[in-house]
Order: sequence, then structure tokens, then C-alpha cells
Amino acid sequence: MGLKLGEIFKDGMVLQRDKEINVWGTAESGSTINVSLKGKNYSVGTDVKGEWKVCIPALSASFGTKMIVSDGVDKICIEDVLIGDVFVAGGQSNMEFFMRYDKDFDKVVQTCENPLIRFYDIPEISTPEEPQMHDYSLFGFWRKATPEDLQYFSAVGYYFARTMQEHLQVPIGIVGCNWGGTRSCCWMDEESVEKYGPVWRRDYEEQVASIIDMEEAKQKYLTNMFSDKSHPFDNPVDDKMMYGNVSKEELEGMMDAFAELDSISVLGPWHPWRPCGCYHYMLNQIASYTVKGVIWYQGESDSTHPEIYADMMEGLIKCWRRDWNDELPFFMTQLAPFGTEIMQDALYYPELRQQQELVTKRVNNVFLASIGDVGNYMDIHPKEKQPVGHRLALLALGHLYNEKILCDAPMPNFLEIKDGQIIIHFSNASGGLFLKGDTINAISLIGETNKDIDAVNYSITIEDESLIITVNNDEMVKAVSFAETPYYEVNLYNMSKIPVMPFRVEL
Repeated sequence: MGLKLGEIFKDGMVLQRDKEINVWGTAESGSTINVSLKGKNYSVGTDVKGEWKVCIPALSASFGTKMIVSDGVDKICIEDVLIGDVFVAGGQSNMEFFMRYDKDFDKVVQTCENPLIRFYDIPEISTPEEPQMHDYSLFGFWRKATPEDLQYFSAVGYYFARTMQEHLQVPIGIVGCNWGGTRSCCWMDEESVEKYGPVWRRDYEEQVASIIDMEEAKQKYLTNMFSDKSHPFDNPVDDKMMYGNVSKEELEGMMDAFAELDSISVLGPWHPWRPCGCYHYMLNQIASYTVKGVIWYQGESDSTHPEIYADMMEGLIKCWRRDWNDELPFFMTQLAPFGTEIMQDALYYPELRQQQELVTKRVNNVFLASIGDVGNYMDIHPKEKQPVGHRLALLALGHLYNEKILCDAPMPNFLEIKDGQIIIHFSNASGGLFLKGDTINAISLIGETNKDIDAVNYSITIEDESLIITVNNDEMVKAVSFAETPYYEVNLYNMSKIPVMPFRVEL
């Protein structure tokens, strides 16, 4: 067994500043490993399996250094190493969503050159056979933000990194660990799934039991064009769908392809959407790679069991924090407004959004970005990711770096009835609320019969950090509802241009 490093340790990598840096790999059992970084040497012996791990004391930010690893026989030199801040970009397709498809790509690519922003994308592999079947050389190495490579960046990850780098003036590394369609249970170990969401395990076992010929079903999955994630832009159906604005005629022309996709929807022991699959084949590649925190955009595929999403995220966060041995902060993204699309709808999104907010109340050091102004009724992959990444960065700057900025979404703080008016006072609205347009979207008053009160019977005005609602007749108001539907368009913001979070206020 020759000297090897963990897959993520490659030229151009970004190491985490101001925290102990973990470096690991394998070599011959009984070897002594020496790691040299910034003029200092660190040594450790291999265990009986030939595995080793070095913990390098915290270092400050730096540029253009190198790391040399030796076992006395072989030597590996990693060039162009930066030390800055590193974040994991986790989730499903809206985090995976490549810059290639972003609304502003053509403009951003012209000025994106920045060697201090780097991206490492873990290959999407869910079985031991796939690395031998496909060429994954487009992934698994550190890219720089250049016009040539920008299209491969996670759009949310890139915009997050760009804002962070501009503010902090240190190198920023993004480690992409995501896969479209994955549920929260895909990114957790078996113990966590069993504790926080055993229904997902039972669903999976029922699907496995329905497979008549296991080997035939496995080969059907492995040879299906939708299963090969090694060259993501080569699948014409995926590529067209991600660009969006697909006409009815084009959709009809794709129906045969969608039938092929549907034919591999049963979750066998090879499928990336099975419980724990991505955890073992992807997350374990980077668990313990020293990072600053996690940005997370996921939840659309949990709509089968929306009522336990807060439980699942609590379990996932605890699982990751255990594996990293670090109380990593999580910066989550609330699901974007969405209506319906071929083969999917957003019926349970309101409940999922409530569950996402609940996570921030139940788990320490978890924060939620509001993106209620960048949805698309007919597209589950909204094309405007710049506000998403920027708002996640604001959360990180405010809560992780303690910058004195307005970084959270406005939310109702308290309610008062005064002179016959309903007054909702908001938190996270320093400097006041402002409206884009003439009337407030997505808001309704619920009467005693649980029906919406006609908008002609009330008026709403904004006064500093409050909404003042004046009801023009004798109607009794039971509740004020805001953005509690699958699709909505928020146009009410705080002074950081962050839209108000969905809410319901009972009177």
C-alpha cells in the first residue's frame, strides 16, 4: 500500500484558518507520516490498517503555500494551497444547480475571475460500480473562479462565496456535497434515520420488497442515462429542463425520456435517494475536513413526510456535528415559492417551510434565509440564485463573524390592538420596512368563518417597523396570514432587502 491522501487534498485546495486542520490518508502499516506546512513539520504513525491522521494547529489566513506529505519512501507535494474559510454546500438540486443555468450567468462570467474563490465538487456516486463505469474527471478537484470553470460552480455556493470573499478579504473554499432529488435521510447514518425518521426506512424497505428481480433492476438503474452524473451537461433532457422555459411542445417531446426516468424511480440498494446512501458514498469522503460551517438548500423531496422535517434536520445536524467533532453552524434556505411542474407539485411546501423555521428554534446555531421573492410557479428550480447566496452570506457574516449588520428576515415580534387597528410589530426590521409596489402581496385576513375577508374591507399601511391594519366594517378578524400558500410573491422587505418570512398571527 503506497502513500495516499484523502481525495479532497489536492492542488489548489483551501484549508480552514484559525482552527485545527485535519489531514488524513493511508500508507503501509507501521510507517511514520510527516506533513510539512508553512515551515513546520507534523508527524504521526499509521495504525494496523495503514490509516493515519495528522492534526495541524490553527493557522492564520495565507496565500500560495504548499503542503508536503511523506512516509519515508513516497512524497506528495500539494501546490497552491490557500488558508481561509471553507464551507460545505449541502442539499439537493437547488444547491447543486450549476452557474451555467443561472439567470445572471452571462453577465457574471465576464467579471468572475478571482483566484481566492475555489470550489471542490464531490462526484455524485452511490454504488461501488459507478467509478469504474464512468469518467468522473470533471469533479473531485479544486476549481478557481474563472470564466472557463464558473459554469461548474453551484450557483448558490458561488454567490455565497463571492459575498464572503468581498467582505472578509480571505480565501473562500466551497465543498459541494449535494445531489438532486435527495431527501434528508440520504445524508444521515442509519442510527440517526432510525431515531429521527424511521418512516423513511420503512418506506425504503417496502420499495425494496417490491423489486422482483434485484440484479435486473440494478442494471436497469446503472445503465439508465439519468443515472450517469459524470458529465451533467451531456444529458439533453436534464440540460433543457435546468435552463427552464420549456414549452408545452418540448415537454411532450420529452415524455419518452421521462418514462425512462420513472422506470428507475424504485429505490433499490444502489439508488442515491435511499436512506444513508449519500452519507456513505459522498459525505464520508469529507467528514472531518476542517470547515467553518454549512450552507444548506434542501427539503423539496421531503414532502412525502413534511411533518417530521424538523426532526430529520435535527438528526442530520447532530450527525454531521458528531462526525466533524465540531458544533458547525448551519445556514439553511427556506423553500422557494413554487406551484406545479411535470410530475411534482408544492402542496406540502407551506408545512415544510414551517418545519424549516422550527429547526432554527430547536437546534442551536441554525439560521434560515428567506427567499420568498425569487420563486417560479412552473419551475422547481428558480433561475435567480444571486439573492439566495447573498442572503446566506449575510446570515454567516452576522451570526458567525458577529458583524453588526441586518442579516435576518423580518418576522412578527408582537401584536397589539389599538384604536380599533391591528398593529403587527416586526423584529429584524431596524430602519423600517419597505414595499416594492403599491400593495402588499401574499397577505390575507381570516374571518370567523375561516374564510378570507374581502380586501376591499380593510387597508394596510407601513409605519416604520410595523404593519397597521384598519378594518373598514364590523368583520371580526381571526388571524393574519402571510405567504402560507405553496406559491407567493413577497414584496415586503427590511432595509437589507430581505423579504418577510411566511407567518400567521392569531388574534
